[in-house]
Amino acid sequence: MIASSPALSFNDLQGYSDAIVIVAANIFQQGVPPEREENYFALNDQISEKKQAEQKNNYPNNIQTRLDFFAQIINIETGETYRPLDFEIIHTGGSIKKSKQKVMKLLKQKIGYELKNIYWLSSEIFDSSNGKLGIPWGTRNLVKKGMAFDIIEPDQIWTGDDEDFLVPGGIAGVAMVVDTSADSSGLKILRQWRDHYPGAWVVEHPEPIFGLGMHYYLPTTDSYNNLGFSFHFRPIHTFDCGVGLQFIRARDSYGDDDYGFGFGGFGIWRFINTSKIDVGGKLGVDLEIPFRKDDDGEIVSTALFSAQVGIVAELLFASKYDFVIHAGYRFATKSDSWEYSEDEETIPAYWENDAPEIANSGLILSIGFKHFLF
Repeated sequence: MIASSPALSFNDLQGYSDAIVIVAANIFQQGVPPEREENYFALNDQISEKKQAEQKNNYPNNIQTRLDFFAQIINIETGETYRPLDFEIIHTGGSIKKSKQKVMKLLKQKIGYELKNIYWLSSEIFDSSNGKLGIPWGTRNLVKKGMAFDIIEPDQIWTGDDEDFLVPGGIAGVAMVVDTSADSSGLKILRQWRDHYPGAWVVEHPEPIFGLGMHYYLPTTDSYNNLGFSFHFRPIHTFDCGVGLQFIRARDSYGDDDYGFGFGGFGIWRFINTSKIDVGGKLGVDLEIPFRKDDDGEIVSTALFSAQVGIVAELLFASKYDFVIHAGYRFATKSDSWEYSEDEETIPAYWENDAPEIANSGLILSIGFKHFLF
């Protein structure tokens, strides 16, 4: 697709301050042979397949898509050009449609990075060591303690086997300002899932970062286990808090398994907070409601209050995911007060003998994961 700036009607853009003018965007696709292990038999197979593919002019499941994109960001009122957007994006793999979709996704990311660099707080990195970054921006540039920044790794050209390879850039991690002066600031890397090299820069992350969690309490005893979901308000900070919903199984004194649900809240203090692993103390409180049938066949319920104290470890395994292990102890009330509701009236459960007692105190061990929303 070819377009030129004179073809743009500025009358159509009244009310906007800036515009992106696409000067040229050329896309090229071709099938290429897939990479194979280099041994004698694989090489013979690859040569044979290559000859057959050349006759058909087709590698339908390994399409290489190349996009050459050039655009300019201009001020509509003054006509001033901020900077050119000049990208070469290459992706190999998948069908024609999937390969093109991947390239378009990468183009969207790159344009987003450049726009953030222009309109949001951004800075080059002048120092990087021991999990910390230094930037030449401070309070004079509106940088404040506690601000979050994305670490942006630019495209890299790698040379191997006498051939250059383009390694696409992208977000390499998240850092937070821990100290600042008038002209410089120090950032601590809180999450990093790929290395960053000279030429990397940081851009402000103005939106709050939340987290979603899922855990399964292993049945360390026969009396209790649960499957739970949680929402974290401060998942990358030293102090975190959140709320949760869980589905439970608790065994009562009759030896029956009673199922129900519960709600709770928790707080986490991370005393080890690195870019790859976090370890902290966790304190939580829950209200849980198990259900069962009484001796009249009515579905009855009771309430259990509990508090948990333990240690939680969070290990990064993807850009937006942590593997979470939690171990501790649950202190819970005991209950044998069962009841049900009928016509807006609360009626005690009927038991021929003593009411079944239920409790969920004991050791807890859970595994799960946490997903970051950013």
